[in-house]
Amino acid sequence: MAELVDALVLGTSTERCESSSLSSRTIYLKTQRLMALIFYVLPSSLTGSVLMKVAVENTSTLGRKLTVSIPSADLEPKVAERLKEVSRTVRLPGFRPGKVPAALVKNRFGPSIRAEVCEKELQPSYAKALEQENLRPAGMPEIEPVTMEEGKDFEYTAEFEVYPEFEVKGMDKLKIERASAEIGDADLEDMLSKLQQQHTEWTEVEREAKAGDRVKVDFEGKTRKSEDNDGSFPGNTANGAQFVIGNGTMPEEFEDSFTEALTGAKAGDEVKAKVKFPKGYRTEEVANKTATYTITVTAVEEGVTPEINDEFASKLGIEEGGAEKLREELKANMQRELDSAIKGKVKEQVVEGLTAANEVDVPNALITQEISRLREEAKQRASQYGQGNMDLPDDIFPDEMFAEQARQRVHVGLVFGEIIRANDLTADEAKVEEALDAMVAQYGEQGEAFKQYYRSNQQAMAGIESSVLEEQVVDLVLEKAKVSDKSSTFAEITGA
Repeated sequence: MAELVDALVLGTSTERCESSSLSSRTIYLKTQRLMALIFYVLPSSLTGSVLMKVAVENTSTLGRKLTVSIPSADLEPKVAERLKEVSRTVRLPGFRPGKVPAALVKNRFGPSIRAEVCEKELQPSYAKALEQENLRPAGMPEIEPVTMEEGKDFEYTAEFEVYPEFEVKGMDKLKIERASAEIGDADLEDMLSKLQQQHTEWTEVEREAKAGDRVKVDFEGKTRKSEDNDGSFPGNTANGAQFVIGNGTMPEEFEDSFTEALTGAKAGDEVKAKVKFPKGYRTEEVANKTATYTITVTAVEEGVTPEINDEFASKLGIEEGGAEKLREELKANMQRELDSAIKGKVKEQVVEGLTAANEVDVPNALITQEISRLREEAKQRASQYGQGNMDLPDDIFPDEMFAEQARQRVHVGLVFGEIIRANDLTADEAKVEEALDAMVAQYGEQGEAFKQYYRSNQQAMAGIESSVLEEQVVDLVLEKAKVSDKSSTFAEITGA
């Protein structure tokens, strides 16, 4: 059975067809690519001649069970042909190659050859059954062979979920507020200041830490001991973590207590900080509890902020134009950020309105895939947090942590996908080109090289096309919705 399942997975699994996990905006596109791949591999002999039997059973609202039966009359000649091929090369003691009696070959290798032939029939027959019954599977099927005996029809079952069928409603009732703003001199100066902070040069000092200093620490947190636990909990330790005192970049739960404990500490000092975790905190072991952290300071560093001048501009890759060119390019980047934020806020309203107006059954298979993707993202963020090595076990990110977010994202993908399907939308080539230009603009003189990279990378281009297609969905919704404009500021819109 494992071989049969592997054969199907290699042909139809979305995880094999795509190198990245499912995301909400690409659910529809992935489905179309999956189905295209399935039907592409159908041999002409199967699509035209096999008189297989297919029965469909509804196991739940979205659950389906296919029972597929391929006639023995079609299968046996293929088994016989394969046995003949094996007879020409098989080696058995007492016989020369190609001289082993057919009966002996069949007796020795018949069952495995039959399984091999069934494997080859599995993928195309499953695809043909989907086509015949007009089914759109969501995720991988569970395959279970029923009969593979000689002289009997090859029969198997495939259980899977299908995409829900629905019509998107409520677009004309949506009320959307669209913000607008101008980038002023104060906005530009504020962004320059932040750019300076990002390029602070740090030098180790032998003194007590103060606000604005960067400290490197190792820490371990413990809650109150119990009979079966010494107070440890997932993610309670870190080595080589770095914090800038008082700049508000630490997690909210840690900011005040760690700032207080580290202020005045020197390299080599050991200080304590108590952290109160809120009810419902993502790590259940410490939710609504207080943990005491033992923090060892390994270094205190003082920062020197660079001046905004031609030398600073040169360090940022601006060879001509100096500080003035830096301001010009920074303002252009801010404008792109502003435009993106405005679109993002409009899209959020569209998403919230459409999902509220269109409750649909969400396939569990898609939720599971999205949970896996969100977990991987969380692991990456955790490894980057503190810029040190985090001692995080795998079970710190249980499925429950992402289940609701995953369900919501898949819900959005289903609604957007139905709008795409119902309106026969395809990614506008001109808009794809504009999106590509906007994306590579941030790379300055190297932009053309990045553009060539994207053009040569099918997966990267597919991501851009998906984004553009998503924007086209939003534009279509805005044509039907009630939209009002509101004046705002760069900081309010972008959160900068």
